[in-house]
Amino acid sequence: PVAVLGLVAPAAAPAVPAIAQAPVDIAPFLASKIDPKVHLLSTPADYYGPVVGNVILIEQSDGLVLVDSGLTAGNGRAVVRYARSLTPKPIKAVLITHWHNDHPQGVSGIRDAFPKVRIISTRETEAGMLGPEAFDIVYSPDAKWDEATGKLMMKQKEQLQKLLDDPATAEDRKARIRKALPQQDDFLRDFKGSYMVPPTETFERELLLDDPDVPVRLLHLGRANTAGEALAWLPKQKILATGDIVVAPSPFGFGSFPAEWVETIGKVKAMGF
Repeated sequence: PVAVLGLVAPAAAPAVPAIAQAPVDIAPFLASKIDPKVHLLSTPADYYGPVVGNVILIEQSDGLVLVDSGLTAGNGRAVVRYARSLTPKPIKAVLITHWHNDHPQGVSGIRDAFPKVRIISTRETEAGMLGPEAFDIVYSPDAKWDEATGKLMMKQKEQLQKLLDDPATAEDRKARIRKALPQQDDFLRDFKGSYMVPPTETFERELLLDDPDVPVRLLHLGRANTAGEALAWLPKQKILATGDIVVAPSPFGFGSFPAEWVETIGKVKAMGF
């Protein structure tokens, strides 16, 4: 039994069996099988590009339920390719655990393939996706936004190149920079056409996605990294997908609720995953 973190950073690769050869190109993700019906897509230990949250695929009798979707439309398309390599069933629902854009923004690529997909979040997460917190996103394809993001990435690449050219930069850091530069190029390619897709439905405390073999309970246990944190609990498999309630090695805690976060983590720990 395992808890699946919202984001696994290089210092904490998932302790689940990796799939030796993914049948399709799902970069920047690597696939791991947690259970015959549950798969994890996460970035590998040598990934140094922009942060991409984990994506969980849960196979039910009539379709796949996803927990989060990645950062870009390209991430969403990679999730679709992987899903289609597993089963002919559709992606029927996506839980958005919270509004940070490395979790919902891949929906723009997923919905192109599955227009009827249910996009689910808590009411607070919907408010975050539509409100002033979501300061760095758009809600439809926007060439100007793509261009602005490209300029930002070029500035970051210039800063990295200066470090790479500096004799004082440690060799191990230079090795990471050499890997990061092409990964940033890949991100920029995948980002084009990305936009935020608002939820089609919300819940307050709990929503059951029922199934004879793999029921999924969507839960909101309290505020944590954001006001609307949701998680997915598979009671039969005793698998818990926490979103960014739990992050390794450390979370992006801007705008968070530290005291309540501790309480919410206590509730998570008590769930018996």
